[in-house]
Amino acid sequence: MNAYQEAEQMIELGLSAEPLIEETEKLLGLLDYLADIYYENGEYKKAQPLFKKALAIREERLEEDHWTIPHAINNLGLVYQAQGKYNKAQPLFEKALAIRENTLDATHPDVATSLNNLGMLYQKQGEYDKAQPLLEKALALREKILGAEHPTVATSLNQLGVFYQEKAKRLFEKALAIVQRTPPQDRNLEKFSQGQGKQILFH
Repeated sequence: MNAYQEAEQMIELGLSAEPLIEETEKLLGLLDYLADIYYENGEYKKAQPLFKKALAIREERLEEDHWTIPHAINNLGLVYQAQGKYNKAQPLFEKALAIRENTLDATHPDVATSLNNLGMLYQKQGEYDKAQPLLEKALALREKILGAEHPTVATSLNQLGVFYQEKAKRLFEKALAIVQRTPPQDRNLEKFSQGQGKQILFH
């Protein structure tokens, strides 16, 4: 048994005693920390049951609007997403966002985080029309909350740039497919280039 497994056993032993709320929150924080270590190391199968357990205990023992509940929901969504289980991650991200929008100020950083996470998940699934407004709103919120020069804003800008690039590539591919299906005599193209985004002219 390694140190992480021993730590997990100690945490679970403490939680099984059903301690007071303050002690419960501390133990759940340690469980989150342990799950985070597994997650960051790419050991998702080890992280998943810990995140799931931490969420279940919070929902059972803490108040419904406790701030750590959407945090735990989000964590579980992230580990599902990392495993490519998008159908399991999506309802969790949607739930975390709904709770945060209902319980926090509209400009709270956690709201921006949830918007960004859900937007990125839609992007991974190719649902660009759903992803774009969420990613753009997350960026706008972060700029308002943190300022235009904050590193988190830079991360959002980068993510949105990658999104636009992916969306543009899909549009170019769609345009090329249409051109290839068009009879040669009906084509009148001027410098069509998928890579450089030149104009396509039809007459």
